[in-house]
Amino acid sequence: MTAQELETQLLSLTPAQKVEAIRILTQGININNHGITKTPGVMGTDACIAGTRIPVWLLGSYRRQGATTDYAN
Repeated sequence: MTAQELETQLLSLTPAQKVEAIRILTQGININNHGITKTPGVMGTDACIAGTRIPVWLLGSYRRQGATTDYAN
């Protein structure tokens, strides 16, 4: 299959099928260069801070609620 054929097939997918394709394709991508990991079977495979079970989405949620990176004295 050529890249053009693959692109044509990907563009014909439904939105739900595209989400599934992205999930499958990103399973093997290692994003440790930013201190973030995805481990199958850990935290529902959500992206987490490396070496922890703190999901990245949780930090984003805290930021949207007004939390800052300042330390309390």
